[in-house]
Amino acid sequence: MNKKEIMTAHNASAPTDEKQSLPIPCNDTIAKNNENVKSAETLDTFTMSELYNEEYTYSKDIVEGLFPVGIYLIAAPPKVGKSRLSLQLAYSVATGEDFWSKPVSQGSVLYLSLEDTKKRLQRRSYQMFDINDTPNLHFAIVSKTISDGLVGQLRAFLEEHNDTKLIIIDTFQKVCDAYNDKVSYSKDYRIITVLKELTDEYNICLLLIHHTRKQEADDCFDMISGTNGLFGAVDGAYVLSKDKKNINRIELNGISRDLPPIRLVLQSNNHNLKWVLIEEKDMEAKQEEGIFLIDISKIVNESNTVWKGTASELSALLTEHISINNITKKLKLTSSDLSQKCNVKYELGKNHEGRYIILRWVGQ
Repeated sequence: MNKKEIMTAHNASAPTDEKQSLPIPCNDTIAKNNENVKSAETLDTFTMSELYNEEYTYSKDIVEGLFPVGIYLIAAPPKVGKSRLSLQLAYSVATGEDFWSKPVSQGSVLYLSLEDTKKRLQRRSYQMFDINDTPNLHFAIVSKTISDGLVGQLRAFLEEHNDTKLIIIDTFQKVCDAYNDKVSYSKDYRIITVLKELTDEYNICLLLIHHTRKQEADDCFDMISGTNGLFGAVDGAYVLSKDKKNINRIELNGISRDLPPIRLVLQSNNHNLKWVLIEEKDMEAKQEEGIFLIDISKIVNESNTVWKGTASELSALLTEHISINNITKKLKLTSSDLSQKCNVKYELGKNHEGRYIILRWVGQ
């Protein structure tokens, strides 16, 4: 047999050749591959009923009814007073003082005052707060940009100061200057998303002080500089606009995913440069307290700090009819509002007599 015949005999195999049968994949391997495909292509879904069975903890607003946890833009033309407003807010949260008669959630504050010198910042602080300083308000006048390490710097601060409630970046443009000047929706959205992940992780409020365009617009939020990517990615936005009739007054308009629209008229106090709230205009979308919350506030309050009873007994005290089987579900779904607006927390228990509910007033 020549060399060619030897090679042909070695490689050829007839369909009926039992010794050269084709390899058959193992059934376990097929099943495993199918599982991998399924896990990669299947959505992780949950039903509405499963969603309602979850109970989530919500943080109190940094300023009640004005600044919730999340990431927000504050936009204004130059020299309107947005830095004074930012410093006033930072000081209130750091000290626990009410902000325009609105309760705050006290904690450490980081204020990146990136357009100031220490000298100017000291002078402004003294004009606004006299000698009443606080160790809970931290400043920086230099930082990295988003592209070269700002998030790492913020994360390090948050790890060191785990009571932080508020971070203010004044101005937003200062931390974006490493990006090229080409504006795009996707770029703006991506920048905000990087910072938003930080606010979600550490449960804080992050305010980005920003500029408005020179062009007038019917909707003040259309004047925010940049693309709609900025406005679309943040949790809310506030716009300061001048009062053309009174140079000492400005109007603050706000819109948020978690709050009804806000419209405030502010006036500058010439003595200490603080902004004073002189009018809170009613907005059509302003929401009234739910009947359920009002009922609970009547049942449990500062005068009557504890209520204990069955679901049936609680149902009988409510204005709107809620079936006994749904009382617990209602308490679970409104737990955040009960805590923030009514200062009430609930407990569920069981003894030899059956299941019971405890409503407890936890104070201001």
